[in-house]
Amino acid sequence: MDVSAGLELGHVFHQFIGGVGLFNRSITIKQILKQYPSKRRTLDRFRPESFVKDAVLLDLTNMKPRQLIDDGDLEAAEEGAGLALREGEIALIHTGWDGNVGSEEYWSSHPALSENGADYLSFKRVSGVGVNMPSIDQPGNQALPAHTILMRNGICVLEHICNLDLIDQPRFRLIALPLRIKASVSPARALALLDDKT
Repeated sequence: MDVSAGLELGHVFHQFIGGVGLFNRSITIKQILKQYPSKRRTLDRFRPESFVKDAVLLDLTNMKPRQLIDDGDLEAAEEGAGLALREGEIALIHTGWDGNVGSEEYWSSHPALSENGADYLSFKRVSGVGVNMPSIDQPGNQALPAHTILMRNGICVLEHICNLDLIDQPRFRLIALPLRIKASVSPARALALLDDKT
């Protein structure tokens, strides 16, 4: 199964997914590097196996436009899937929002991860968080609180994931390979390796 995505590592000031750059102009690169010196590692410094991880699909298709996803929502999704997030896994948050791609609503009204939700995922010690939305943060929130919490804890962010509705397993292997470039943000080709049920 092919799952499109973009991958971010160690950034709280820039997203580059599918050719779209969104900059938080209130923060300078110099300020970010001073605040997060351990996050200077670029994609070319990671071994390929760093981007092959176990993943868990969390069904949050009940989220409404602009609704914040908090710890209670994430726990309910885990219970609904009959599992618990494990340390090192990637949490894929399936909101169904990719069905709005091509509309203004996709960018301006998507659900978002609350600070409480980001704290919960950090507590669970996941290695990554993926969403089928343009951002894990609320539209227009220049402070990027969810990004900041996750990145501060070394958690990668995958945004603009699509085709999560085609995955029929709660836990599987995810391959999300970014370009091997001297940058901390890249488009990525993501694949879900599903168990053969035949």
